[in-house]
Amino acid sequence: MIRLARTGEMEVLIGIPEQQLALLKGASEVQVRLWAGGPPSAGRVRELAPVADPATRTFPARIALLNPPPNVRSG
Repeated sequence: MIRLARTGEMEVLIGIPEQQLALLKGASEVQVRLWAGGPPSAGRVRELAPVADPATRTFPARIALLNPPPNVRSG
C-alpha cells in the first residue's frame, strides 16, 4: 500500500460553532493554533460550509496554512 500526499499547501478542517460564524465570514486571514502545541500559524479561509453538520452542529471550514511550522505533518 502506498499513501500519496501533495507537498504544497497544507490545510486544516475545523468546525465553527454558530455563535462564532459571523467572525469567520468576514475574515480573509485567521490565526490557527494546533492542539499539538507550538506557535500560532497564519491561515486563509478557503471554504466555509453553508449548513451545519447534523452530528456536530458546527459549520465545517477549510483553512489553508500559509506558513505551517516545520513539525506539522499531513494526515
